[in-house]
Amino acid sequence: MNKQDILNMKPGREFNLLISQKVLGITPDERKDDNILRDFSSDPSIIMTIINKLAERNFKYTITNINKYEHSCIFDSMKSHKRYIAHADNLIEAVCKAALLAVFGEEEYEKKIRAQEQ
Repeated sequence: MNKQDILNMKPGREFNLLISQKVLGITPDERKDDNILRDFSSDPSIIMTIINKLAERNFKYTITNINKYEHSCIFDSMKSHKRYIAHADNLIEAVCKAALLAVFGEEEYEKKIRAQEQ
């Protein structure tokens, strides 16, 4: 999944699955019942959960309310020194998308590092 795929993604089932698996590390086996998949795009409590998960992975964050209709979230990697930014109409979506960008971006960074070591 590339940056544009993530930024163009609309909240819904696929979005929630990616947040659950890639950001929060919850596997389908741990959910036990597909019907209990949380709707992250409408749950404000997910913001701090995501921030804490990414802090465990050495990210710092910045949240900006540009105006009441536009919000941004930035995750800065302390490992790769890369910055991952997402803007959205609501803060929850901005945080979720920035988190997905950060997780996928760092996976790519780590693949490149491993390839250089071989």
